[in-house]
Amino acid sequence: MNPHNGSHQIYHPSHLKPLFPNAAATIFLDGLIYTAYNEKDRLYQAGIHTDAEGHHLIVEVRAEGELLFPSAALPWDSSLKDIQNAAPFWLYVDSGNGRPVASFSAELHKPNDLKDAQSYGHILAFERLYNRSLRLDATRLAKFNFPAGTCYSAKNSGAELMRFDQGSNASAAQSVGAITVSTLSAIDIVTGRNNRERWIVLENDKKEFFRFPLHPGRHYEITLMNVPMDHYQTHEPESHFLQFYELFELNRNEKVYLVKTDEAEMHQHPDSPPCITVTSELNSGLNC
Repeated sequence: MNPHNGSHQIYHPSHLKPLFPNAAATIFLDGLIYTAYNEKDRLYQAGIHTDAEGHHLIVEVRAEGELLFPSAALPWDSSLKDIQNAAPFWLYVDSGNGRPVASFSAELHKPNDLKDAQSYGHILAFERLYNRSLRLDATRLAKFNFPAGTCYSAKNSGAELMRFDQGSNASAAQSVGAITVSTLSAIDIVTGRNNRERWIVLENDKKEFFRFPLHPGRHYEITLMNVPMDHYQTHEPESHFLQFYELFELNRNEKVYLVKTDEAEMHQHPDSPPCITVTSELNSGLNC
């Protein structure tokens, strides 16, 4: 069974400008995804929360508004159980020699310059809130690896940071203060101007899911969204964000944090926050 049957209308960020006007592809990430950058290997990673109740992973590729993936010829099963079994995935540019480690070049856009609206630093980091490293539960994550591209915030929103005691109800949360937070993160891939043939590819160790040629002037939009299924969208919105806490353990006296985005922003589209993607601050990859 393929849960992604086309009936679910997802948010398409086509109106957003990429970080680089000449980007060959822009990858958008949204929903219950825990991202991390491995500075040593120059590899960006996205951990899909595969135990997220009522969610599924939508993957789509568009060019000039045309949906290229999934299709009858190139299907995609969005079931989180199947995503977990099929991981790890690689989404990369193939120049004819696969994905050699020596060619990895992923980087973060101005992570320490919050004056830049597209700074990677606008993406929420739990480690920043707790001022310590967090060890993630690898059994609940399916990894997507991105060995190239510049990672940044594609869209920010005003929000209120709340917190409450462990064991309490989210309704008891008290405000910590107003924040600006990324509600959509992205990766721009720029390939240069030589005539070398290149393809944007999604694969795992057993299968290639898609391969599209990169041509000058053609821009691919790729979305990965771990978002609520239709029947689950009536639940309390806070319950979606709080599922991130299934991925790591708190110390005894630490508070539970909650991000409440502006009400107008929350209802702008079915898959909008509070399922915002978060990140690690360690720069050592997914700490599992």
